Amino acid sequence: MRNNRSAAALAAFLLASGAAVTLATAHPALAGTPGGTYANDRNSDFDGDGFEDVVIAAPDATVAGASGAGRVSVRYGTADGVGVQRVSRLSQATPRVPGAPEAGDRFGAALATGDLDSDGYDDLIVGVPGEDLGDARDAGGATVLWGTPTGLAGSVGWLQAPRPTGGDRFGAVLAAARFSAANPGDLLVVADRDGLELLEFAPGELPGPGPGPGQPGGDQPGGIVPRAAEAGAGQTAGAGQAAGAGQAAAAGQAAAAGQAAGAGSTVTPRTVTPRTLTRQPLSRPAGARAVLPRTLTTGDHNRDGLADLVVSGVTTGAEPGHGWSAYFPGGDRGPGYARESRGGPVAASGDIDGDGYDDLVTGEPASPDDGGETLTGGLVGVRYGGPDGPAATPQWWTQDSPGLPGTAERGDAFGGDLSVADADGDGYADVVIGAPGEDVGRAADAGAVWVLRGTASGLSARGVAHWNQDSRWIPGKAEPGDAWGAQVRFTGPDPMGRYALLVSAPGEDGRRGVVWALPAGPGGVSGAGAWTFGLDADGGGAAGKFDAARFGSVIDE
Repeated sequence: MRNNRSAAALAAFLLASGAAVTLATAHPALAGTPGGTYANDRNSDFDGDGFEDVVIAAPDATVAGASGAGRVSVRYGTADGVGVQRVSRLSQATPRVPGAPEAGDRFGAALATGDLDSDGYDDLIVGVPGEDLGDARDAGGATVLWGTPTGLAGSVGWLQAPRPTGGDRFGAVLAAARFSAANPGDLLVVADRDGLELLEFAPGELPGPGPGPGQPGGDQPGGIVPRAAEAGAGQTAGAGQAAGAGQAAAAGQAAAAGQAAGAGSTVTPRTVTPRTLTRQPLSRPAGARAVLPRTLTTGDHNRDGLADLVVSGVTTGAEPGHGWSAYFPGGDRGPGYARESRGGPVAASGDIDGDGYDDLVTGEPASPDDGGETLTGGLVGVRYGGPDGPAATPQWWTQDSPGLPGTAERGDAFGGDLSVADADGDGYADVVIGAPGEDVGRAADAGAVWVLRGTASGLSARGVAHWNQDSRWIPGKAEPGDAWGAQVRFTGPDPMGRYALLVSAPGEDGRRGVVWALPAGPGGVSGAGAWTFGLDADGGGAAGKFDAARFGSVIDE
């Protein structure tokens, strides 16, 4: 199912490889993972037309002169796959999106999608972990854009910690899925420096009144802050203003205070149903291993019909930097902690062997052990699902595994990103592995990807596909620092049930960033017919407008 690539983890790789990159903080910022219960159950259909929509972020992009303010691009899917004609461009300069673009906000550093309010249209949650709230620097928050029959054209909400403090980085990690049968909609998992929190939306009255943009506080039980000013028709919310209990946004809703209105607005007002929000912490036992979360994945690993959550990250404390994951199976009250296992900080889920249980795939692209006897250049593990969830004993893969092209070398970052889906329509989910640190000829860190096939007996290297930018049919040329494969994402399915592949290279074109689309074919993903797009294609603009944006640093699954 879904993997969430950490934008900060990618940046850490780029720093290690010598590429120039600026981070607002060392705390990880993660792409979100949509839910459902199986890998092929995608939940990013914002307009309910039956075609999957794709969300790609450039959290390092400059907006209105603010470096690292961040941009998000939404491509609405069609019967032919990734959308070309219908593209939404979002930032905090977009009318009705809460806040204003500021340096280091990193709008889009985390993404999640799911039907939070159970209205039949998936919603988009955008993490803004670098958002300052009053004097609380990097307190963070998240914008919720509600899906409608016309896409992300509904009202907009804002989430933050009940008591924001500096460095919280609320919204650095996001995931949405149906973890509980008690709630008809998907539940949202949000993380900050203090841990994980489960948020549940339901029809009802909004809590309030609450603080407005930039104000610390928000300690009401619900803790939602309608920063987009759930105001009446024609009203404009002033600084610090928020709606009272039960108020809903009506047609004619105005922009939030401090927001820069500009051309290209893609969020239009509509009358909305009021929603309530409840929140509860996701706790772990006192003796659990200390892990800094960097990736979330969801899947039905125990086949109970509910999504399970896997929190994957790196260890802290006496032996820091090792990949580790915690398994939280879904239940009546949402996901609850079960156990931990080696593997991470990258993770994805899907039913590789077709037995009805989603399997857990983890990637450890870098480790203190890199270059040692057991790990050189990256490690990928597969734990097959069963009645008790992911298996205790993993199947390990490196570039030196039999049948895989290439050679394991220190710094390859094999397993730097993962995606799982049925690329060839045979009923078994396949696994794509990105290695953004792979050298291609003399081009250091040019990057490469592999697609391994799912079979009834598990993951197999038989018929493995392998590409880099120098491969036949692939547009472009392998160049130092491209980091091709930093993000990989299966997208679809097509009418034959097959999934195409998106591959990003945030270092391409002077770190502007480019995404490749490789189409699905009878034998799986094919390089023939591959095409590319970037922020220029998604938004135009003057030369230099998107320099160092690193488009494709985050792709939601």
